[in-house]
Amino acid sequence: MKPVITSWIRGPQLQNRAIPGYQPEQIPAGATFSKLTPPAVTGLGFLEAVPDADLLAMADPNDADGDGISGRPNWYTIPSFVTPPANAITQGGKYICRFGKKASVYNLLAQAADAFSQDMGIASLYRPIDVYSGKEIDPEIPTQELNNIGFYLQTLKAPIQRDQNDPQVILGGQVFATIGCASCHKPTLKTGLRLLNQ
Repeated sequence: MKPVITSWIRGPQLQNRAIPGYQPEQIPAGATFSKLTPPAVTGLGFLEAVPDADLLAMADPNDADGDGISGRPNWYTIPSFVTPPANAITQGGKYICRFGKKASVYNLLAQAADAFSQDMGIASLYRPIDVYSGKEIDPEIPTQELNNIGFYLQTLKAPIQRDQNDPQVILGGQVFATIGCASCHKPTLKTGLRLLNQ
């Protein structure tokens, strides 16, 4: 059997399960950890299509309006395989990201490439570093297939709210708005022409 990896240097997460012939990674003694549930992916194409200008208009980093909410966009350098749309806004060569942990991923194609690499250990042309060896390897998934998965994620429809007419659901929506949750978690956003060409 191959050795157990005990370093978290190779990626942002450790895998506590492994395929036959490999040992799972171990959380180092004293390290903090949490068990994460995979995020829902339905309807995220709509979020990807919200124009950067709209996100900047909602930002209030210094709580200028005094409502206790100080949201701000996360600006990151995007990977070379991502082509931002013509209306993307940049700041110092960085772009507004909206997916992944702490909104550190630019679009759903990059999110898919990261998930194949970090969650499943599958190298691609976009993420060629093998998470087990730390070395660059040949792609294990065809690029067109990965592009298709990015497109698939962009086009998954948003789920329909269950029990919309239930009095408890209506009351929950009112409480959500009354206590200020809607200041951050906007009930409605408008999409623009932001989807990327495949």
